Amino acid sequence: VELMDRLHTQAQSVPLPVLMEHILIDTGYRDMLQDGTSEGAERWSNVMELIGLAAEYADVPPPDGLLQFLENVALVSDVDSLDDTAVGVTLITLHQVKGLEFSAVFIAGMEEGLLPHTRSMEDGDAGIAEERRLTYVGVTRARRHLYLLHAFRRHLYGTPQLAEASRFLQEIPKELIEVPMRPGGPLVANIRASGAVRGAVHAHAVRANPVTLAPQRYREGMRIRHDGYGDGTVLKSTMTRGGEELVIKFDDHGVKIFSVGDATLWPVQG
Repeated sequence: VELMDRLHTQAQSVPLPVLMEHILIDTGYRDMLQDGTSEGAERWSNVMELIGLAAEYADVPPPDGLLQFLENVALVSDVDSLDDTAVGVTLITLHQVKGLEFSAVFIAGMEEGLLPHTRSMEDGDAGIAEERRLTYVGVTRARRHLYLLHAFRRHLYGTPQLAEASRFLQEIPKELIEVPMRPGGPLVANIRASGAVRGAVHAHAVRANPVTLAPQRYREGMRIRHDGYGDGTVLKSTMTRGGEELVIKFDDHGVKIFSVGDATLWPVQG
């Protein structure tokens, strides 16, 4: 009772990210998850995702930050009562959408690490095949229009990262894609399936201008540490006009892509 009273008082006076930190530590939930097992690491990664979302409300005065956060994340879905002919937007997961059809379907997050998910990628060919099957289920829910969307930069666990387009986008036959180009603007790929389904995949065109690249700080094989993902190994380092970009395989969180300037990384000695 004393703990609940203290947390309730803090909810009225401290920013949301600080409140969540107190909850995780004071209740012992953090220590319970960080037990050294792969299951605990997976559950902790989900908590880190929640913390990343809460960080967006850090500047909202308490207790409004908590109230707005709960309002945005408390989504209730009853799939059995869905009417796929009703006018409106339905927010649903790929696991829940089987058997339903809609005039237009938007599939967001077509990125490596999301679709296919990192955990499925770690399961090898079987995991990738299951993610591909889920993608197919989602794609075939569209009667007329299909939009496949991916980000170029995304906040994960509170850290901005470069995002890599899903390998499933590359598997779409080229004859189904039209790429109208506009100088200096975005590229839009229209995807036609079965003569009726259309979609869009967005990329950015970058003009090739001479640029002086900064010195490279990381090398392949280097062991590094990230404050959210833990220890990992640099698989690839590329210098671009935007800075150094790293592909890192973390011991407990799979492969991630970072822009050095956006991430808290440091070498691990020994």
